[in-house]
Amino acid sequence: MNAVSVICISIGAGLTVFAIYLIVKVHRILRKLDGMLEDAIMGKYEEKTYDESKLSKLEAKLSRFLSASKLSLNRLEEQRNQIQQTVSDLSHQTKTPIANLLLYTEYLSEKNLGKEEKKLVNRIEEQTEKLNFLIQSLVKISRLENDLITVHCKKHSLGEFIKVLFEMFQEKAIEKEIKIHTEWNEIWAVFDEKWTLEAVGNILDNAIKYTNSGGNVWIRVKEYELFSMIEIEDDGIGIAKEEQANIFTRFYRSQKVSQMPGVGIGLCLSRRIISLEGGYLKVISQEGEGTKFQVYLPKTET
Repeated sequence: MNAVSVICISIGAGLTVFAIYLIVKVHRILRKLDGMLEDAIMGKYEEKTYDESKLSKLEAKLSRFLSASKLSLNRLEEQRNQIQQTVSDLSHQTKTPIANLLLYTEYLSEKNLGKEEKKLVNRIEEQTEKLNFLIQSLVKISRLENDLITVHCKKHSLGEFIKVLFEMFQEKAIEKEIKIHTEWNEIWAVFDEKWTLEAVGNILDNAIKYTNSGGNVWIRVKEYELFSMIEIEDDGIGIAKEEQANIFTRFYRSQKVSQMPGVGIGLCLSRRIISLEGGYLKVISQEGEGTKFQVYLPKTET
C-alpha cells in the first residue's frame, strides 16, 4: 500500500468519525429542543441558565423565546382574570340598585296616582328594564370578547330541553298572541344545558320578536348520523339575503328592526356558544316569508 492510499484511508476515516460526531451532536441538540418544546406545550417549561459554550446558540435562543412566551401567557392570564373580576363586580354592584328601582316602581304603580303620574312611573319602569338589559348585554359582550365563556358538555335529552325552552318563552308568546308549536322525538345530544338555553333562547326570542301578532313559531328536533338538530322556524318578517352574512356579526342590526329593543349581540353569542360545544348554526330565510335557524349539536363527546 503506497503513501497516497494510506493518506486517503486516513482522511476517509477522519471524515467518517467527524460525520458520526456531527450526527450525534445534532441528535442531542434536537432531542433537547424537542424536550423544551414539549415542556412548553404541556405548560411545564422552566427557565434555566444556559452556557452557550456548551449548548448551541439555537438552544439558547429557543430558551429565551420560550421564556418570553411564558411571561406573555402569564400576563395575558392575569389580564383575563382581572377582566373577569371586573365583569363580575359590575354585574353584582348593579343588580341591587336595579332591583330596588323596579321594586319602587311596582310599589308606586299600586298607589292611587293620577293619569300623568302613572305614565311617568311606567316610563321609569321601562327605562330601568332597558338599563338592566344593557348591563347584562355588556357583561355578555365582555365574556365573549375575552373568551370567558366555558362550556361543560354532557349528554342531555333534547325532549326535556325543548320542554324547558317552551316554558321559558310561553308567556312572552301569549302576550303577543303567537302560538309556539313543538315537534320532537326522544333524541339526545352533547351540550352545556345552561349555555345552550342562552344560545337557543336568543334565537327563539328573536323569532317571537320579529313575528307579527297572531303568527306562529315552530320548535323541532331531528336526528342525523353525527349531529342532533334543533330547528326554530317562524312565519315572521324574514331576513334579506344580503343581510344574512351579517346577522352573526357583533352589534349588527338591520335598519328594518332598528326601532325594536336589542343591541345586536344575541346571535353572535349564540354562534360562539354552539361553536364551543362542537356544533354549528345555519340560517334559511327569505324576506317576508319567515326564517329557519338550525342548531346542530354533536351526538357524542368530542
